[in-house]
Amino acid sequence: MVNETITQQIIDVHVPIIWHRMLELIKAPTQNTEMLWITIPLVLTLFLMQFYFVKYTREQLGWNSAVANTLVLVFVSLDLFRFIFHYSAPPSFLNWLLFPVKSLIAFIVVIEGLLLFFADFLHFLPKRIAFFISSSLPVNLTAYLAIVLVYTGMEITTTTILAAVMLFFILLLFFSILRIGHRMMHKQH
Repeated sequence: MVNETITQQIIDVHVPIIWHRMLELIKAPTQNTEMLWITIPLVLTLFLMQFYFVKYTREQLGWNSAVANTLVLVFVSLDLFRFIFHYSAPPSFLNWLLFPVKSLIAFIVVIEGLLLFFADFLHFLPKRIAFFISSSLPVNLTAYLAIVLVYTGMEITTTTILAAVMLFFILLLFFSILRIGHRMMHKQH
């Protein structure tokens, strides 16, 4: 009885809140159009690369592509630092101290990008793990989420984290279904 009540509460209360936050994450560039300049290339790259691997199912990400993907995080972090620098008029390096959460996000993204870059460049991680974490979905989604958090000031809460995880798994499922569907269509011909 208690488990049913907890489960029902999760379904009735928590899932809609997380779903709503996920939609906020998705719609953020439409409400803060300054983000469009950096999010459009990220989203386009994400979808184009995923569709590429849907079409060419036998191809795999290579070490060179994994290294290149990690640089996206470095470039996005530079834009985040630029955004924070211009947060006041006149722009100021002091903004990096005045907005510590935004600066920390940008710093984490650059560190993540550099660590992944060197791990991939040196083939430090097993190929399967490196290729997954350096593929376009995790890299571009991480970059996108950092952009939304810095540009909008959305708080990093459990709800935001769960919404980001849910968005990742929805996209992963969507692209996996496309791959399976594409393979099935080509087996029939």
